[in-house]
Amino acid sequence: VHFSLLQGQTLSPVFHADPKMHGTQVHFDEAELLPLHATASGLALLAFAPKKLTDRVLAGPLERFTESTITDPDILRDLMEKVRETGCSKLEQGFDNEVSSHGAPIFGPDGELLGALSIAVPHVRMNPEKSAAIREALKRGVMKITRSIGGNIPPRHAGKWGTDA
Repeated sequence: VHFSLLQGQTLSPVFHADPKMHGTQVHFDEAELLPLHATASGLALLAFAPKKLTDRVLAGPLERFTESTITDPDILRDLMEKVRETGCSKLEQGFDNEVSSHGAPIFGPDGELLGALSIAVPHVRMNPEKSAAIREALKRGVMKITRSIGGNIPPRHAGKWGTDA
């Protein structure tokens, strides 16, 4: 799991934790800035970002990191619409060929978008059951983190992540 803050047109990781439950783990470098279009955390952020930021990012250029990186702005806009409906994103092998991840936005005191929470697992271990469990954990995390930093879920998005911290 990692939490990243929006920094211009990238995400800057500020915290990550790995339970080290398996021999194969996702390598994570907290010093590496994360692109918004190629990561689940970035896609979650873009889905809830102001139109000005979304338009600027999607105007490109959109770097290809893997063969699965989505660089078509129309496809990204369709994905963002689905993320707005569900509250969580999912990307497989978009930034790293060996990683699948889910992401969700984190909000500040006035409901402004601050960053994103993401859970990444080795792609070979992703399955529908794990995906569902990750989404539920993210929903709890969004509420807990947003509230613990004095944030508020914007009213138009109420209920997407639950109602309790």
